Amino acid sequence: MNTLRPFLTGVKGVDIVDKIIEASKIGVGNAEQLWHIGKLEAGERNAAAKDYVYEALKLIGVERTPEIDRLVNGAIEQSVLELGHEKAV
Repeated sequence: MNTLRPFLTGVKGVDIVDKIIEASKIGVGNAEQLWHIGKLEAGERNAAAKDYVYEALKLIGVERTPEIDRLVNGAIEQSVLELGHEKAV
């Protein structure tokens, strides 16, 4: 996204995508930390990260739509990938 930024000035929705990406990174990190300290079960991390993102979007007045859901899901998956977990065997 950063390499495309100069070409996207003024394009509707780019700021929202940026906010989703940033909130996803924070939400995933928060969920991971809560899991490490025993406040979340492993299977609850995704939902906790999504809740964080949707709460952040709600605060800035972004309505939840199927398109926003797809962006949130993708951003969370990417943020999880960036954690660098080893594959379970």
